[in-house]
Amino acid sequence: MQKISIVIVGFGNIGRAVKRVVESSTDMVLAGVVRRPITMNIKDPELANTHVVSDIRKLKDKIDAYRQ
Repeated sequence: MQKISIVIVGFGNIGRAVKRVVESSTDMVLAGVVRRPITMNIKDPELANTHVVSDIRKLKDKIDAYRQ
């Protein structure tokens, strides 16, 4: 079975919960997390080993569906 690549936009309470669900899923893989530019310098241990960007277009080649 091919895994679905997804991106989480926003990393508040819901984004954190979604990340845990995706990581425990057998049919999804986390391609990255999009955060606001102002929060990019904040180090978050939950995002270690996760591709973090401030613009979703930087991840468009890593996700299954991208609509501009």
